[in-house]
Parts: sequence; structure tokens; C-alpha cells
Amino acid sequence: MNAPTAAPGQPVRVLIAYDDKTLFDVLTDPRLEIQRAYDPSRPPQMIVMPCPRLDQAFKQAAGIVPPEGWQGVAAIFDGSGEGHELSGKYVRRLKWFIDARGLPEERCAFVSQNRRIGLRDLKVRTFHYDYWFRRLFNWSEADGEAMFEQGLERFRGRARRRPRRFFSLNFTVRREKLLFLLSLVRDDLWDQGYVSFAGFRHMAAARGYSIDDIRQDVLQTPGFEDMAAGLVALFPALDAKGQVLFGKVDKHRGGEGLRKPLASMTFDEFDRSWFSAVVETEMGTKLDRVTEKSFKALLNFHPQVLLGNRHALARLRAFGFQTFAGEIDESYDQEADPRRRFEMAYAEILRLARLDEAELEGMERRLEEVLIANARWGLVGFPQEYRRRWDPEIVTELLSLVPA
Repeated sequence: MNAPTAAPGQPVRVLIAYDDKTLFDVLTDPRLEIQRAYDPSRPPQMIVMPCPRLDQAFKQAAGIVPPEGWQGVAAIFDGSGEGHELSGKYVRRLKWFIDARGLPEERCAFVSQNRRIGLRDLKVRTFHYDYWFRRLFNWSEADGEAMFEQGLERFRGRARRRPRRFFSLNFTVRREKLLFLLSLVRDDLWDQGYVSFAGFRHMAAARGYSIDDIRQDVLQTPGFEDMAAGLVALFPALDAKGQVLFGKVDKHRGGEGLRKPLASMTFDEFDRSWFSAVVETEMGTKLDRVTEKSFKALLNFHPQVLLGNRHALARLRAFGFQTFAGEIDESYDQEADPRRRFEMAYAEILRLARLDEAELEGMERRLEEVLIANARWGLVGFPQEYRRRWDPEIVTELLSLVPA
């Protein structure tokens, strides 16, 4: 059987060999022809395996593609929905699959949200793409203009006195999020904000973890062990808060509704508070990424304090957004140690939450031009960059792997 090659002017046949989210779900490019089943009369030139669950992806891909179907193809290991650091075990498993299918490493690519992804000695190319960004910003230019105008009207109509100081979305229970939520309970700040929390019982149902399992996991947060030891006694108080959700997610309490936090982007709570406290997916030492969590406040005319990876604010500025250094101490973004970064950012949340409303109103007034510029860029300009620049760029990079 001859290896499939790219014919000039013809779209490249791309087989999605596993049923999971993939960047090809959100890309629309005439250079691609997406296949969902193997067709021996039109064999794929590129095979894509979404790989958060590596062994499952390999098993399903091996069942879909016959041995001869791997000859001469480009192989894409799609981690665009994830950004975690890859373990040695993960990389060894990746190499095993590549070797077992007889794939030349130079014809393989790994796609990740993390710009610092490392594959050790593998000669597999690495690309950056963020599936969740693209999902979040998946609207037309006309829709973005309308969303901006509606948001601007709401922003200008916000009351001078508001029920809460801040807004914080915390759907998925993770270590740093729990430390943040427990800190709010400790400092009597919970009722100063609109704070979402999916609840321990949701996590137990979704992942099979008990509250004690979660407690033990938090106690092992690297660099935060002593902080966690002082906070875990507050687990019952946090558990008593129950499940607190906002927006459209709150209206879909059964089944898939709770698993679709992207369904809500505009919340009334933005209009009824002064700033956002955003806790990212992780606060690592070797990761270079922000997630869609970092954008919602910016799209809703809200200043934010961001508990995330080092240089997360710098990454947002590189994307074209402005941050709030004139009003908020953002030196935490330069701090290499995650524990110290957490403390510095949390101190700013505490300071802002304790300002009186006249001071918060003054801060918003001084930031008005920045808030408007961020919302316009995020709703109109940034999605255009994806459609017109970044989407075609990633397709061009991936197609460079296909034999001519």
C-alpha cells in the first residue's frame, strides 16, 4: 500500500481516532477534510489522537486504524484541552506507541496549552493551541460587537452601591481553589463576595472522592503543606456552604448542565460587585499558560486579581489585554514561588475587599478606559485574531508534517 501524500490544492484527510475533544472540533479550514471513520478507499494523511487519557486513546485508535493505515501518515497527539506537565512515564508511553506503529518521530506532533511543554529526548514537534480559548471565543464579529454594546450599556448603568465587593467563580474543586475558599472562610470574607462552589458532594459523585480523600490531597499540596494544615479544620464550614452556582449553569442542575461552565459568560454578579478574584487551574512552577478562567472578568468590565501561574498577567498582556497595575499591586505575577505568589495575590484580594465603596467606585472610575478597552478587545478583536491568524497558523504548522 502506498503512503498517502498531500496532493496540491486538495484538502488533507484528517482522521479523528478517538471520541474526545480535539482542536479540530473548533477549526474551520478548507485545507482540512475531517473524517470520523477509517475509509480504506480514502485513507487518512493525518491521524489525530486526543490524549488526556493516553492509553484509552491508543487502544481506540489501534481499533479504528488497521496496521497498514499508519504508513506514511502524520500523527497528532492532541493535548489542546490540557496543559499539565508531562511525566517521564507519560513520555515513555508516548514513545512506545510511536515506535509500535512505526511512525517517524519527526512526523509526529504534540499539541498543548503549555508553551513550555517538554518531551525529553523525543524528536516530536510541539505546538501550542488552547481548545478552551477557542471554545470560549467562538462567536462572529457581528455577535461580538453586539455583545460589547450590550455589556457597555450594563457597565454604564451599574449602581454606585453594590451588594458585594467581589465575584469569584470556582466550579471545579482543585487544591489551590480549596485553599483560597478556605481562606475566605477563615477571614470572614465569604459573604463579602459572590463565591461559586460546586461542592464536595459534586466532586464525590463525579470522581468518586470522599471529603476525607480531598482533605488528604489538599494537605499534600507542594509548598502549601503548613498553610493547608492550618485550614483543613474549616472543611466542615466550607461543606456547609453547599453548592453555590451562578448564571446559566445554575439553571441546569441535573446531568450535563453542571459540566458546561462555558455556557455562562455573562453573570449579573459582575454588575453587582466591584472586582473579580480569579483562581486558575493551577499555580505551578513549570507551566506557561492561562485558561479561559482568566478572560471572563475582562470581558465583563471587571478588574481582577489572578491567582495562577507565574507571568499569567504578562501572558494576558501579550494577548493584547491591559491589566491593573495602577490600582492593584500586581507584583505577585513576577513571584517564582507559588506559595508566596498565592499569599501576595490573596493579600490584594483582602485589601480590596476591605475598601469602602467610595474607594472602590473611585478605582472603577479611574480604570474605566482600561475596562472598556479590555471588553472591546476580548469581544471583538481577540476572536478575530483566532479566526484570521492563529487558526490558520496552527493548521499550516500541522500540515507541514504531511508528506508532500
